[in-house]
Amino acid sequence: MDLSDRRAPELPAVRAPAPALAAAGALAVGSAMGAVVAGRAEGTPLEAGAAAFVALLGLVAAWTFAPRKRRFPSRAVLVGLALAALAAARVAAAGVPAVESAGPGPAGDVVSTRRAPRGGARGTESWDLGPTGEVATLRAPAGVLRAAEVARVLASAERPARARGIGETAGRPLPRRPRADEIVRIAPSPSPHRASRDRPLASLREAGIERCLAHPERATAGLLAALLFGAPAHLPSGTADLFTRTGTRHLLALSGFHVGLLGVLIALPLARLGCALFALGAGLAGIRARPDPALATAMLALLFVPLAGSGAPATRAAIALSLALIAPRAGRRPHGANLLGVALAIEIALDPRAPLRPGLQLSYLATLALVLAAPRACRRALQALPNAGRVRRTSRSGRVRPALARALTERAIQGLAIGVTTSVVASAATLPIVWACFGEWSPVGLVATPLATAPLVVLVGVGWLWLVAPFALGEQTLALASSTLLGTLRLADAVPGSPLALPDRPILALAAGSTLMLVALAHPSGRAVGISRRAGAGVFAALLAPWPFGAAGTIVRPVRPRTLEVHVLDVGDGTCAIVRAPRSPTWILDAGSRDRMGVGVDAVGPTLRSLEVGRTRLALSHDHADHARDLPWTARRWPPDLWVGPRPTTREPVEVFVDPLNRVRRVQPDPGVVRLTEPSAPLDVRAVWGGDFPGNEGSALLDVRWRSADGRAFRAVLSGDAEAHGLAAMLLGDEDGPWLDAGPVDLLLLPHHGSDSPELGPLLDHLRPRAAVVSASAPPPAAGELARRGIPLHTTGRSGTLFWTP
Repeated sequence: MDLSDRRAPELPAVRAPAPALAAAGALAVGSAMGAVVAGRAEGTPLEAGAAAFVALLGLVAAWTFAPRKRRFPSRAVLVGLALAALAAARVAAAGVPAVESAGPGPAGDVVSTRRAPRGGARGTESWDLGPTGEVATLRAPAGVLRAAEVARVLASAERPARARGIGETAGRPLPRRPRADEIVRIAPSPSPHRASRDRPLASLREAGIERCLAHPERATAGLLAALLFGAPAHLPSGTADLFTRTGTRHLLALSGFHVGLLGVLIALPLARLGCALFALGAGLAGIRARPDPALATAMLALLFVPLAGSGAPATRAAIALSLALIAPRAGRRPHGANLLGVALAIEIALDPRAPLRPGLQLSYLATLALVLAAPRACRRALQALPNAGRVRRTSRSGRVRPALARALTERAIQGLAIGVTTSVVASAATLPIVWACFGEWSPVGLVATPLATAPLVVLVGVGWLWLVAPFALGEQTLALASSTLLGTLRLADAVPGSPLALPDRPILALAAGSTLMLVALAHPSGRAVGISRRAGAGVFAALLAPWPFGAAGTIVRPVRPRTLEVHVLDVGDGTCAIVRAPRSPTWILDAGSRDRMGVGVDAVGPTLRSLEVGRTRLALSHDHADHARDLPWTARRWPPDLWVGPRPTTREPVEVFVDPLNRVRRVQPDPGVVRLTEPSAPLDVRAVWGGDFPGNEGSALLDVRWRSADGRAFRAVLSGDAEAHGLAAMLLGDEDGPWLDAGPVDLLLLPHHGSDSPELGPLLDHLRPRAAVVSASAPPPAAGELARRGIPLHTTGRSGTLFWTP
């Protein structure tokens, strides 16, 4: 019998029975419906991503239960309905957690910790609270809390707020950050033996992180800590956002890819070596024992979970890998869809709200697409290559090519094609969630992901060896792999559309387009596939095209401005203003805060996406953190064609981050007034700068003027932080007169967050504003003077974002 032509059996096709996946899909549907019943559909991840997740899982479940014969699958439908009802009842009965429903009372919030802590910044741990998983978290000093404890967080603990964009009434809750003396333990852990068992692994993890941070290169040290132990807090500033902008952020999350690498490169060789040594020792002792390397590999994979921070992606990947290794020993053939369903069912059983989290939705949808659609899509991609990706033996001149070079070239071409195809499949499945939850997507990530895989494999494989037995060559190899990885991502970041800001669109339309594209990718060529491909492309083309109306939070408004618009966002003690007018680029003045988090992610980004802005121009009053901290984030996603700002005064000026490739025209005004727009432009923007003074007094302001079609003129003055001699220089000017023209003005953004400075009265006398706005968390000291003069005042911290038109 000739065994040379025997081939490994392929995985079953999409229609193969996968009852575990269908059961998990029913549980996911029930969890979503239970959340609707409990009144949690608004303001939760369900609003953004669960609809697409449930729709696609329901489609796969229906496809899985499709009968081979023409009869109604009554038993399967009844089981699915029962599971969905059970999950819905659990979620509805749980209701809204007390930690999220109200603020702290006089004695503080009572919280219960669960699972093991996730790594945070140095000296802190992030805990999941109650049954809500990642929805409510507590960031406490390391070592203060243990798993399954009940504690009281005193009312004096800091409760930070997030910035707010257009139409938002409240920012998303941030993790509580109490001090050690603000946490009072009420009940000890019910399982002290488990806590004592977890301590050695926690200590081993901390020791491993410290060993990674001992690498002489900071970037390499941070990457090792993130890739080996799930501690991304040690990455250098801007590195995590580089992964995000290039569509490769999933490479930093310890998920199935990392667990698979660990199993192939570390766990399996160690298990085989250990089993061989054990068998040898047992043989010498006269004992017949043959341990199973598969079971040992599964145990090592599960041991990796606490070392990786006990994150949900690593946990589900380790469970799936263990089941895949153990199933053949039980006489069962592992099926990817069933393994996925078992892992999802376990997660929903432990936490019924799990399907509402975007992280879980992204992980399962990507894996599901890779299991069901990637094999066929990769075969079609290889067949579409010239000569099916194979290199001919001879060149055109008849010269024979070296066999080794030919083989390496073929593997590189086929590997790149397979890598890009799998990226396309995973991106097509997860695009609705990414679009709805994050509002940006990086097309270059389809190519950057396979290109970054090789240095990533070196970092993971050599990194573990270097941790166990440090050697100089390993240190140099890690540094080279790190520089190669970051260099590849920086090249990808220079590609236009990295990332691509996406407008707000209905989630069900996104799910429909994604489903059509997956059907086209997963099935062989044919008329129906061609129709599906064209229909999916048409849906996404319609979603990317500008719409006449858009929703900015709870406000439905025209996308294109019809008059002058000034948006002053609620960023607390900071500043961010957006100015728009017809036939003019969008101006962004500052983006930072002293006391609010997420200015770019939660305020500037959603506002710009909802407005569907085109060309942008950036203006920086001065480069202090409360005005400039999130301008780099904004500029990388909405590249400006003009950057305006005073001469930098800090050691790391913002302009270094805003314009890495010198593609932006810069204007650094001299003392006085500089006109920033053309004389014929409908929107007249001028920068006024008092002079090169230290600190806040070196801040500039924007003088914005617009004339309507009927000849009426409107004016808004957006101040920075100059409040003393810097502001006095603008009002005094030179022999030609004041640099800041006299009023009246329609809107005035008060200087320095509404401080009561000696120059406030002269400024109000000079400009005579009809209305004023202050960007501050609390009522400003200048409120009394404005009330005395009868000038209406809008405080963003109290009233939210200001949306002003003439």
